[in-house]
Amino acid sequence: SSRAFVMRHLTLSILSCCLALPVAGCRAAPVLTPVPILVQEPRADMHEVILRALPRRGWRVIADEPGKLTARLHLRRHVAVVDILYVGDKVEFAYVSSEYLDYEVVDGVPTIHRNYNAWVENLRDDIAEELLVSRTTDS
Repeated sequence: SSRAFVMRHLTLSILSCCLALPVAGCRAAPVLTPVPILVQEPRADMHEVILRALPRRGWRVIADEPGKLTARLHLRRHVAVVDILYVGDKVEFAYVSSEYLDYEVVDGVPTIHRNYNAWVENLRDDIAEELLVSRTTDS
């Protein structure tokens, strides 16, 4: 009967939607590496400039080596750790570790909670802005 057909179709539609929800609500994204910051010429104060930019959004230095800072962001229970490499005329970023951000490698591609990428991109932008501001105030 047509009523049975409609009920079966409706049941299948509802079931399909329920099965799709976990995928639609997925917060995982590939781990992205921000575009390096390029400066016009090497700067002797690069270390200090980066240190000034880190606290803007709550990043803290957990390791400090020549040419490399390791920074940690702790938001609620989520933790992200990145290396900030600065040598010559560029600043680069690399994922180190995380907690409660669902990091995993899926089919050879590292994935993580999508907020991680935004946090690291904001960090990159803050450092780039601090480099620009300190350059204009030094001139």
